[in-house]
Amino acid sequence: METRCLEILKDRMADLPVEEGVRRWRQDVAQLLVLLTGGSPEEREAWLERIGVGTELRAAVVDRNESRVLVRDDLVLFDVPGTSSLERPDATLVTFLCVERLVLVMAERPVCGLDRALDVESGGTRLREGSPSFVVAAILVFLAAALRTMVGKVKTQVLEAARRMDADPEVVSLLELSRLKELHLEADGIVEEVLATLELVKVSKRTQLDLTGQADLITAAVSNAAAAERRLDRLDHTIGHLQDRYDAGQQEKTNRRLGVLTLLSAIFMPLTLLAGLWGMNFEYMPELRQPWVYPAALTLMVGIAAGMGDAWFRAHGWLK
Repeated sequence: METRCLEILKDRMADLPVEEGVRRWRQDVAQLLVLLTGGSPEEREAWLERIGVGTELRAAVVDRNESRVLVRDDLVLFDVPGTSSLERPDATLVTFLCVERLVLVMAERPVCGLDRALDVESGGTRLREGSPSFVVAAILVFLAAALRTMVGKVKTQVLEAARRMDADPEVVSLLELSRLKELHLEADGIVEEVLATLELVKVSKRTQLDLTGQADLITAAVSNAAAAERRLDRLDHTIGHLQDRYDAGQQEKTNRRLGVLTLLSAIFMPLTLLAGLWGMNFEYMPELRQPWVYPAALTLMVGIAAGMGDAWFRAHGWLK
């Protein structure tokens, strides 16, 4: 498990060794943000025990499988889904556990925007406010911005498929369209949960997490997520249009095949009629005894087929 400990100072953040950071927090002389990435459930549970989280709540935090918001007198707990990749949706829950003067952030995998937020805030950038609430709000802005970027990558893939379909309608397969639809649904699920969580936590007034004073940052996070949602709505229409075009192309191919079968049937119908007439077992059919009848019949059949194919069907546009 990767652990990063940062002290929240008056106007900046500074990396600290984990043991020193925890010691200073226990002595009430430091505000901390601790990031836990990866690791086993047992390792994360040990960290929760370390900061005084009860057994029942520890199990609930470690074994979570969906986002939720929990507010108690001694802590605020909420989950925000993020993405582990900017190229495609790869949902990963980020858990924020806020207790007095400490924010514990846990993620099973690296999450886009999370490390970037901490690097910016600890890289010399002056903080407007040296409080855990400000740091959490700033992280939420970076997470929402990463989601917006990820949705932009999905948009690029959809528009590229549309461009290739414009050049050649048959070059885009049904499998590719299904994959694009799957990407859209995954991204939409992440963004929807982020918006729902932001709407719940933005009114938090607890001493452990008071976001009412960070309205501008929360508004920025909501705006990023809402912009991603609007873009996904437009992509839904675009993907639906591509699927309609694919279906229309497949229907056109079927119609062309049926047209070929219709042409062949129309050509062979008069030939079948002639064959049926001459195949009758009447006693008196004098033309069958003439030596010129066989080549004449072949010539007649070829003439009918050629005449229908070249003259009639071409004149009526069937061969275009």
